[in-house]
Amino acid sequence: MTREDGGGVLELLERIGSIVVPIAVALYALLYIGIEQMYAVFGVNPQQVGVDQAVLLGRMTSTLVPLLLVALPLLGVVVGLGWLVDRTCRGAVSRLVRSIRERPWLAAALAALWCGATYWGILRLFGEPDLFFMVIVAVGLGVLAFLIPFRLLRRKPVGFAGTKVIVGGMTGVGLGFLLILGLVEGAISAEDDKPLGDHQPRSDRARSRA
Repeated sequence: MTREDGGGVLELLERIGSIVVPIAVALYALLYIGIEQMYAVFGVNPQQVGVDQAVLLGRMTSTLVPLLLVALPLLGVVVGLGWLVDRTCRGAVSRLVRSIRERPWLAAALAALWCGATYWGILRLFGEPDLFFMVIVAVGLGVLAFLIPFRLLRRKPVGFAGTKVIVGGMTGVGLGFLLILGLVEGAISAEDDKPLGDHQPRSDRARSRA
């Protein structure tokens, strides 16, 4: 293995860690909010059914371990396919990625548009926006709120690392709000499927379970 190859693998692992960790932290932060919103549909809170942050962390860990066991081989396959495609194209893919990274405005624009698109889950909680509206929101937020800061951050190595943390955190927030939306919709569907005799005012159910 050459020095360049070793550096490439280590650099890839560093990039994966710098993105995955902020996503996981943001997801955990929003998961408890999602649990609260889900139980609020039934008129109770997580503490009343014995779900606190420690229990939630334990259940999340027991779920993440199997996901990690599945994700690692898939990630290896993706990396291998990427390497094979790059070799088949005689390094064209690597040169394309390198050229994008060497153009600060282009890289900052892509990161800004991605962060703008993460607001999809937040807006879905307040309605059913159409695709055209979401594209406008993503582009507008990306250009107005993220483009210039990301461009300025890329001037120094510390700022470049900070950009990756922000992008990873925003990705986790966007996925977290989609998770909240799924939990709330599932709870509402379960509540609507109850027989008529089981329906009570939420305040009455909360007092009966307290």
